[in-house]
Amino acid sequence: MPEAGPGLEAFLEGIRVDDERVYKLSREFSSTFSHLAAESMDQFLPTPITESILLPFSKKNKNQGRYLAIDM
Repeated sequence: MPEAGPGLEAFLEGIRVDDERVYKLSREFSSTFSHLAAESMDQFLPTPITESILLPFSKKNKNQGRYLAIDM
Protein backbone atom coordinates (compact mmCIF):
# COMPACT_ATOMS: atom_id res chain seq x y z
CA MET A 1 0.00 0.00 0.00
CA PRO A 2 1.52 3.39 -0.96
CA GLU A 3 2.27 5.95 1.72
CA ALA A 4 -0.10 8.86 2.16
CA GLY A 5 1.16 12.07 0.58
CA PRO A 6 1.10 15.53 2.20
CA GLY A 7 -2.19 16.40 0.46
CA LEU A 8 -3.91 13.39 1.97
CA GLU A 9 -2.48 14.09 5.42
CA ALA A 10 -3.73 17.69 5.25
CA PHE A 11 -7.19 16.50 4.22
CA LEU A 12 -7.37 13.91 6.99
CA GLU A 13 -6.28 16.44 9.62
CA GLY A 14 -9.46 18.41 8.96
CA ILE A 15 -11.72 15.45 9.71
CA ARG A 16 -9.73 13.81 12.51
CA VAL A 17 -11.67 13.46 15.78
CA ASP A 18 -10.69 12.49 19.27
CA ASP A 19 -12.70 11.39 22.30
CA GLU A 20 -13.12 14.95 23.57
CA ARG A 21 -14.56 16.17 20.27
CA VAL A 22 -16.92 13.18 20.00
CA TYR A 23 -18.13 13.78 23.57
CA LYS A 24 -18.69 17.49 22.86
CA LEU A 25 -20.62 16.73 19.66
CA SER A 26 -22.78 14.15 21.44
CA ARG A 27 -23.61 16.63 24.24
CA GLU A 28 -24.53 19.31 21.70
CA PHE A 29 -26.66 16.87 19.70
CA SER A 30 -28.45 15.74 22.87
CA SER A 31 -29.06 19.34 23.94
CA THR A 32 -30.43 20.32 20.53
CA PHE A 33 -32.63 17.22 20.33
CA SER A 34 -34.01 17.82 23.85
CA HIS A 35 -34.77 21.47 23.07
CA LEU A 36 -36.50 20.65 19.77
CA ALA A 37 -38.46 17.78 21.31
CA ALA A 38 -39.78 20.10 24.04
CA GLU A 39 -40.33 23.29 22.02
CA SER A 40 -40.60 22.69 18.28
CA MET A 41 -43.96 22.43 16.58
CA ASP A 42 -42.55 21.56 13.15
CA GLN A 43 -39.45 19.39 13.64
CA PHE A 44 -41.22 16.20 14.68
CA LEU A 45 -43.86 15.15 12.20
CA PRO A 46 -45.96 12.00 12.46
CA THR A 47 -44.82 9.36 10.02
CA PRO A 48 -47.03 6.37 9.37
CA ILE A 49 -44.97 3.26 9.91
CA THR A 50 -46.61 -0.12 9.85
CA GLU A 51 -45.99 -2.59 12.62
CA SER A 52 -44.65 -5.08 10.07
CA ILE A 53 -41.71 -2.71 9.45
CA LEU A 54 -41.04 -2.12 13.14
CA LEU A 55 -41.49 -5.72 14.21
CA PRO A 56 -40.38 -8.14 11.52
CA PHE A 57 -41.11 -11.19 13.70
CA SER A 58 -43.54 -14.04 13.34
CA LYS A 59 -47.27 -13.41 13.75
CA LYS A 60 -47.16 -15.37 17.00
CA ASN A 61 -45.26 -12.52 18.66
CA LYS A 62 -47.82 -10.24 20.31
CA ASN A 63 -45.74 -7.06 20.81
CA GLN A 64 -47.94 -4.05 21.51
CA GLY A 65 -47.34 -0.46 22.45
CA ARG A 66 -46.13 2.84 21.08
CA TYR A 67 -42.87 3.22 19.21
CA LEU A 68 -40.61 6.14 18.37
CA ALA A 69 -38.88 6.12 14.99
CA ILE A 70 -36.19 8.67 14.25
CA ASP A 71 -35.45 9.45 10.60
CA MET A 72 -32.18 11.30 10.29
